[in-house]
Amino acid sequence: VACRDMSTEDIPLNADTAAIAVIIPVFSQSQYLIDAVTSALNQSLSRATRVVLVNDGCPHPGTDAMCRFFARTDPRVRYLKQPNAGLSAARNRGIQFALAMWPGVRAVFPLDADNALSQRTLEMALAVLDDSGADWAYLDQETIGGSNGITRRPSCFSLYRLMISNYCDAGSLIHRRVFDRGLWFDETDPSIPED
Repeated sequence: VACRDMSTEDIPLNADTAAIAVIIPVFSQSQYLIDAVTSALNQSLSRATRVVLVNDGCPHPGTDAMCRFFARTDPRVRYLKQPNAGLSAARNRGIQFALAMWPGVRAVFPLDADNALSQRTLEMALAVLDDSGADWAYLDQETIGGSNGITRRPSCFSLYRLMISNYCDAGSLIHRRVFDRGLWFDETDPSIPED
């Protein structure tokens, strides 16, 4: 993917500059949340990025405190708290909030609270959406940790492989028009796993 210089440091921070909303549902993962949020805020498109934290009824006070801290200390972060309704409901609530709060948002990135983004992830994914006209951009993924150290997911998409085992992470950039058409995460089964 060819990347364009998309520096936004001279653009004033307001609702009109919000191009991407990163939605982070949280439940019992405050120990990872710092990395997830800071990776979203430190994007190359940081001035155009907004973050919505959705506490999905987590009973741990540390999760609430961490979310409140981020919302209090960075104007790009908003915090929502709801009774536990499941991951899909938390994602949908965050997306609905972001699209209403920042009308200029062009795309949404669902980020799990235990994941992090490389510094140019949003820039590269937005370039893919813009250059291709696609509704959804899914980039390569690296899994760090475990017995194998760093694992790289294949860059070639395989529908056959996806039917056998879900190797796709939820982390991808979804164009706003997907939600404008009424397509949302399925909330009918709150036990749907994270990825």
